[in-house]
Amino acid sequence: MSDSPSISPDSPKSPSRRSLIGTAVGPFLALGLVVLFFAVADLSSAGGGKFLTPFNLRSILVAAAVVG
Repeated sequence: MSDSPSISPDSPKSPSRRSLIGTAVGPFLALGLVVLFFAVADLSSAGGGKFLTPFNLRSILVAAAVVG
């Protein structure tokens, strides 16, 4: 009788720590880049400087919040 090696299914790989951090932090970085882009665009326009108001920042954060 020959002993053949047992074949086990591949165990699913758990996501790496870097992947988990990127998944958690990535959307916040993207939102920050978008806000920064529009803030710079607003400041460079004629009569600009009206985008980064507390009301607008609050509106952005409320719209981006996830209700669980």
